[in-house]
Amino acid sequence: MNSDIVSVRVTRLTYISLAMSVFCLLIGILVLCGWAYQIEAPTNVLPGAATMKVNTALSIILLSLACIGLQPGILQRKWIPYGVLVCAGVVGILSLISLLEYLVHWNSGIDAFLVRLITRRDDPSQAIRMSSGSAVSLLLLSCAIILLKFGSGINKTVSQLLAVLASIVPLIALLGYLYDIQPIQQLTAIATLAIHSSLTMVLLCFGLLLAQSDQGPMKILISENLGGVMARRLLPFILLVPVFIGWLRSWEQQGGYFDNLLGAIMMVVAFMLSFVVILWITAHSLNRLDQARKQAEAKVSTNEARFAGIVESAMDAIISADETQSIVLFNHSAETMFEYSAQEVLGKPISILMPTRFHAIHDQHVHLFSQAGETTREMGDLGKIRGLRKSGVEFPIEASISQIEVQGRKLYTVIMRDITERNRTEAALRQSEEHFRVLFEGVGVGNVECEAGTGRYLMVNRKMEEITGYTADELTAMSFFQITHPDDVADNRQRYEIFIQEKSSNFAVEKRYIRKDGSPIWVNVTSTLLCDANGNPWRTIAVVQDISERKRMEATQQESERRFRELAESLPQFIWTCTHDGLCDYLSPQWITYTGIPAREQLGLGWLNQLHPDDQEPTLTHWNTASAQGTSYNTQFRIRSVDGTYRWFRTCAVPLFDEKNRIRKWFGSNTDIEDLKRAEQNIQQLNIELENRVIERTEELAKANRELEAFAYSVSHDLRAPLRAIDGFSRILLEDYGQELSAEATEYLTLVRHNTQQMGRLIDDLLNLSRINRQSLTKRLIAPYTIVQDVLSELEYERVNRTVEILIDELPECFADPALLKQVYVNLLANALKFTRNSKQAVIQVGYRPASPPESPVPVFFVKDNGAGFDMKYSHKLFHVFQRLHRAEDYEGTGVGLAIVHRIVQRHGGQIWAESELNQGTSFYFTLEGRGSEQ
Repeated sequence: MNSDIVSVRVTRLTYISLAMSVFCLLIGILVLCGWAYQIEAPTNVLPGAATMKVNTALSIILLSLACIGLQPGILQRKWIPYGVLVCAGVVGILSLISLLEYLVHWNSGIDAFLVRLITRRDDPSQAIRMSSGSAVSLLLLSCAIILLKFGSGINKTVSQLLAVLASIVPLIALLGYLYDIQPIQQLTAIATLAIHSSLTMVLLCFGLLLAQSDQGPMKILISENLGGVMARRLLPFILLVPVFIGWLRSWEQQGGYFDNLLGAIMMVVAFMLSFVVILWITAHSLNRLDQARKQAEAKVSTNEARFAGIVESAMDAIISADETQSIVLFNHSAETMFEYSAQEVLGKPISILMPTRFHAIHDQHVHLFSQAGETTREMGDLGKIRGLRKSGVEFPIEASISQIEVQGRKLYTVIMRDITERNRTEAALRQSEEHFRVLFEGVGVGNVECEAGTGRYLMVNRKMEEITGYTADELTAMSFFQITHPDDVADNRQRYEIFIQEKSSNFAVEKRYIRKDGSPIWVNVTSTLLCDANGNPWRTIAVVQDISERKRMEATQQESERRFRELAESLPQFIWTCTHDGLCDYLSPQWITYTGIPAREQLGLGWLNQLHPDDQEPTLTHWNTASAQGTSYNTQFRIRSVDGTYRWFRTCAVPLFDEKNRIRKWFGSNTDIEDLKRAEQNIQQLNIELENRVIERTEELAKANRELEAFAYSVSHDLRAPLRAIDGFSRILLEDYGQELSAEATEYLTLVRHNTQQMGRLIDDLLNLSRINRQSLTKRLIAPYTIVQDVLSELEYERVNRTVEILIDELPECFADPALLKQVYVNLLANALKFTRNSKQAVIQVGYRPASPPESPVPVFFVKDNGAGFDMKYSHKLFHVFQRLHRAEDYEGTGVGLAIVHRIVQRHGGQIWAESELNQGTSFYFTLEGRGSEQ
């Protein structure tokens, strides 16, 4: 509504601007005619005053035409903007030339040319030149028109400011004529302005401002805001009141009614009174406007709140779109329906909410609806279409559309309803109707429809025929009372009559039918009452289920429970049961007799009071955990007997689960283990004594080992001296008397030397073996790869004149004594080189296997070869001292090296073993602590 008012106001101001421009155009034409035909009246309205010059009149005509061309309706013609530019440009050039003539005292001849052109006579006098004031105002006006027409933004503001500045000089001149002030003639720029020149220039300035009143600072005048209202109210007073007061001041001064000072005082008072009146009138108007605005805002807020509440709470999707079909409103139901948030779709085309194939028909419907002049079409007029969710899923919808014009723009509102569920319901209803007979006939229970009052069968299914043994025709001739067991009829009739009278929703009963063959059958009958339109009982729909098997199972269960109680009461153990949540509901008589407490005081959790105080809390915690998790329960605790003493019992319980794996029941027993506990205590005492004996024997064994090691060291040391003597003298005999000895004697001496040296090596190995146990172990993180390289360098002599391929993996770091680990690799690699001596292509691999499992910090190192190998049945002898698996003639050695390796690995807390196959090679494996073990 506000936009309509503003639009009307702009139109009115445009008409006023057009009228001013036409008036000024007529004045200019009239003046030119006066010049052309030598008529003085049009050129000089006031005798003796200044005349409107030819160039001024021509400029007025051109500027009038330019202002007319600025009107919105005229701008629709393509050549008009160029005409406006030409008119304003010509005036600008004329006024600029005239202004330069005044400034530099130059006669351009343009004025005489124009006079000669209009009047066809020469007048070289300067009286034909336009005044300097006119030149300034016309120049400013031409610039304002150019900026207003071809500028934007700040240029509009500058243009309107130039129009205001252009009105100052002619306005002063006009007021001078109004007040008949003679001193103003002293101002040449103003005095040379004709009255109709001043008037037309002022009107052109105002017309220019009004021509584009919806732009720049002039927008304030047409706005509906308080600023616009105040401007429109104050502007007439501001423009007219000072003029009127000035006229009064001039009148009294010229009449000599008051002296100058008193006149000035009275003018000030007049201004004060005028402004007070203006202020009061404006304030009063603003108060009324503000009150009306507040009421309107309150009403709008209320309506908006109601509208927003209706839109957001609506079950249907409400979507509004503008003329370009861009979404401007998207309520909560629309968000739910289309899976978009409002922020995602606002400003987007509404076509994103429908499949591509519907875009063309949608545009056609909207166009036809817009042209039809209708405001609303009912739900479904557009037919059933399909929506498109954000996920790409299509779904059926119904829609209604309405249109309304807001601020000159059409707004379309569509209300959409997702009919997926309705279609599904309708389809389900059709299927239900189609399959009712099938379901009625095909279910595994009897279905019947009866008269509510008499109980007569109206319709039965085949299952009901099977249950009763009667045919459908036979049953529909009877009531259900006629096939009910005689012992159940009275109770059944009484309960059924209450069911009908009270109009209960359903009725269930277990009773017996008498089949056609005379045999009884247990059934469960569940009836539902249907009433007619008046609320009176009309029909009953009943489901009849054969429960004979369940009745037999219940009887069996009761018998089973009876036998359970008899068994529980005959056993020496205490038998008990609990509910699914762990509360005791049965205690055998043995428990009651032992505790001497009545059963009612021990059910639930009351049995805990009979336990030893130290056992109550842990027992309850254990029991709650087992009952919550459904796991077996096995524990021991002490129970107080009737005489106050405590005995130990072992308690075991298992849960019984139903078909859904839920606990139905707990069954448990308590067994007296007091004698067993005492036996355990005796065994514990014996174990303590045994441990003490083991400690004593261990100390004795350690002492014996130390003595044995000292003895071995002493023996080996004492044996060295004679061995060295034997070896030395044998060597001297061979060196000094070798030429004199027979070959047999030389062979014997060589054999003596070989055996003494072998004995020396054996003594060294025994010493090394004995030192391993006595040597302190300094373990640290080391790199086995470096140690293997050092060992291979030392054993280089073993590979002379041989082809040996040695493969070394990247070995992980481990915790070990560097010297002892080196001894391990020395023995293993020396063995590998020795036993591959007869292989054509010897291959030795040094590596490791990752820990198993991977998180274990214990890797497995190995040394493999493809040498002689051995039979694994002798592997148990491999790491014992002096045990050899090959002949000394084939492979030298003392039989102590692998024992040393075994002892070193054991001291590191690892294990060592071998895998081999005769003539296929041998693999030695050992474990050490890896990097991860440092934590």
